Amino acid sequence: MDYSEITRARMWSDVDQAHALYTDMRQNDPVSLIQTEEYRPFWAVSKHADIVEIERQHEKFLNTQNSVLIRKKDEDIRAANPVQMRTLINMDGAEHAEFRRLTQDWFMPQNLKTLEAKVTEIAETFDDVMAGELTLGMDGTYRLEFESDDFRSIDGLTLAPGGDFVGKLNVGTPFLPQPELKANFYAKWGNEEHRVSYNAVYTDSYDDDIAPNERLSTVDSHVSHDIHYINNMFDGWTFSVSAINATDEDPPAAGTDLNYDSYTHNAFGRMLKLGVTWTPDFL
Repeated sequence: MDYSEITRARMWSDVDQAHALYTDMRQNDPVSLIQTEEYRPFWAVSKHADIVEIERQHEKFLNTQNSVLIRKKDEDIRAANPVQMRTLINMDGAEHAEFRRLTQDWFMPQNLKTLEAKVTEIAETFDDVMAGELTLGMDGTYRLEFESDDFRSIDGLTLAPGGDFVGKLNVGTPFLPQPELKANFYAKWGNEEHRVSYNAVYTDSYDDDIAPNERLSTVDSHVSHDIHYINNMFDGWTFSVSAINATDEDPPAAGTDLNYDSYTHNAFGRMLKLGVTWTPDFL
């Protein structure tokens, strides 16, 4: 059997085919090297005992950004992005334990039971999506504190008081703006021919301690929406269209030279991008 079929979305729409493939793999090649054009080579481990043994060696087998299988071209896009998304499954050791304590109550059986009916409803509603892969997720940053001592000159003269700078615009200090909460919700669907993604980016409100007037003393919260579509229906051709800040949201007003916080927000408004790529067969 062709074990590389485990990378094909269509196989997972046929439960019997998936079970037959993994049964054959466990019997004949339980640790199988998978090599395809779309993905970098990886090992597929199919026996329970082997999986448990790997899980126990957590110092040798680390979680990374690639702990979830993604295409080579998507890996390259992610590597070029200076902002890397990290979730619980991308963490190890003490860091993993700390964040797991924060979230473990959400996944207790009694709490998950309350979501069973809703999850079943969603699964039935989107049954036709199973020909592709649907991913929903959220990540974010919540700053607890960002403290500093008083700012002093070489002669010991106090230039400005210190304190906690979280939740502030920080004009007149050596620090960049520090919104307390930033969050990103994303939804992605794709198969071998189509990929669609949606991102909603939220930035919490924060204060300006030296604003010129009361109206500008708070930089309002902000949400922007990005939508992307990629089409690979035709051999060698890739078509893409994107709407960045699709709803054309203005950045919130702030008491700065540009009248907005250019470190945190973007003033470009809605941006539309159209892309066409042709890759000849001989490359």
